[in-house]
Amino acid sequence: MKEAIKAAEDSMRTGQGGPFGCVVVCCSKVIGRGNNRVTSTNDPTAHAEITAIRNACTRLQTFQLTDCELYTSCEPCPMCLSAIYWARIPTVFYANTRQDAAAIGFDDDFIYRQVPLPMEERSITMKSLLRNEALTTFRAWADKTGKMRYWSSNSYAASLLTPAINSISRASLKSTRGTSPTTSPSRMTRMRVHRPINSGNSEEIIRIAQPSPASSSSKW
Repeated sequence: MKEAIKAAEDSMRTGQGGPFGCVVVCCSKVIGRGNNRVTSTNDPTAHAEITAIRNACTRLQTFQLTDCELYTSCEPCPMCLSAIYWARIPTVFYANTRQDAAAIGFDDDFIYRQVPLPMEERSITMKSLLRNEALTTFRAWADKTGKMRYWSSNSYAASLLTPAINSISRASLKSTRGTSPTTSPSRMTRMRVHRPINSGNSEEIIRIAQPSPASSSSKW
């Protein structure tokens, strides 16, 4: 977590973006680093978690981070939380809360409150257009052979990730400090993300944890 906080401080100090930092850890190694770069790159999606996930996936040459943990200096915004789900990262540690972010002028908490609202009550207007035309492409995808699915099984993700982790040399990770973080059930909270009724399982659970000051995971 200290590495994530340091990245947040560096982002602010160097003028790259807001005060947010993140690292992705796997097998006792930091394999992805990121900080907020929204204003310096004119990219509203360049949040710390997004840049860290992109860095980790690029280094490991995989789009699945199933065996990784993510440490971020602030509770992820809805966009970053979605990216964490897509990357299949099972555990997230965070320091500041979304309410802390709102107190210094960031929209995280506002967006969280927008998501569960009926579409017609949100501040952004959304209208469906040309669905029948767009479904043609979806049908073609359904019939396509040899396609690579990117919401794949855990076993497939692990088969991609393990060789990539093993190939990372220690020399390229000299800045990594600490030992493998451990998380006890007593320090875990579960975040329930409600899905539409017709999607099968009514809720999905991802483990979100705030490490205590004494936790070894604070070294990250």
